[in-house]
Amino acid sequence: NEQSSKQSNDNQINNLSDHNEQSSKQTNENQINNLNDQIEKLKQQLDNEQSSKQTNENQINNLNDQIEQLKQQLDNEQSSKQSNDNQINNLSDQIEQLKQQLDNEQSSKQSNENQINNLNDQIEQLKQQLVNEQSSKQSNENQINNLNDQIDQLKQQLENEQSSKQSNENQINNLN
Repeated sequence: NEQSSKQSNDNQINNLSDHNEQSSKQTNENQINNLNDQIEKLKQQLDNEQSSKQTNENQINNLNDQIEQLKQQLDNEQSSKQSNDNQINNLSDQIEQLKQQLDNEQSSKQSNENQINNLNDQIEQLKQQLVNEQSSKQSNENQINNLNDQIDQLKQQLENEQSSKQSNENQINNLN
């Protein structure tokens, strides 16, 4: 009985020991699996982080490129604006010059109109003088005609007187 009991105890101890070994082995395997899972997860997270970092770097590069492009556009716009400002100034100068020329032309035109008016006045005065001269000439011609008529009349009277005198002289001579 003692031997049988001892054998039974040994068997139980061996069984327990085997069981404990298996249980411990299973636990270790589970821990290893868990750790491997964690490692895989961490590797995946690392990959994700590296990928995200690369994406961020790409975005940063793209944004920097956009900034450079915008700076270039801004420079171009400022240059274009300066060119436009210069053109505006040049056109404004041309406008002022043309206004001055217009003023000069208008002043010259006014001066010419004044000269034309003065010349027209002189022409009217000369026309009036011509009319007056013509009227005076006609008046003189009329006076000349009247005087010539008077001269003719006086000549006729003189002839009549001479004829009458001759007739009288003849009568006297006849009477004598």
